[in-house]
Amino acid sequence: MLREASSPGDAVVDNSCASALAATGRLAEAVAEYRKATALSPDYPDAHNNLASALVQSGRFDEAIGEFRMALRLAPGFAEAHSGLGGALAQKGRPDEAIPHLMKAVELDPRNTMARVNLRLALSLAGRPQEAIPHAERRSRCRRGATP
Repeated sequence: MLREASSPGDAVVDNSCASALAATGRLAEAVAEYRKATALSPDYPDAHNNLASALVQSGRFDEAIGEFRMALRLAPGFAEAHSGLGGALAQKGRPDEAIPHLMKAVELDPRNTMARVNLRLALSLAGRPQEAIPHAERRSRCRRGATP
């Protein structure tokens, strides 16, 4: 059994334990540990983002969207949270809400492949497939080692 967290500093440890659990597919346990981390340190954006990612993996998109939004309230320039929120919104059939977050993720981190993939998907779902083409071309250049 994982140890009980007892101080706000333990939020980092709970987050790390949860990440290890998530990496081994133990998502229910990971979610519980991430929740401990967010309860101990509500202003810790990484824990909210990681909780959201585990919730997405568990198919709990509505909960994940809330956690990604919390991470972004705490850290508006958090590229990974913008990418995750955009991906979750796209998967929920809300591409018009997803697109600005995915564009922001790509702007903040041009090499974020998942953000580019999700942006192309969201643009296509929103009936804007032509806008997705430049993002696919940039991804190809990145894979060849060129600047995005």
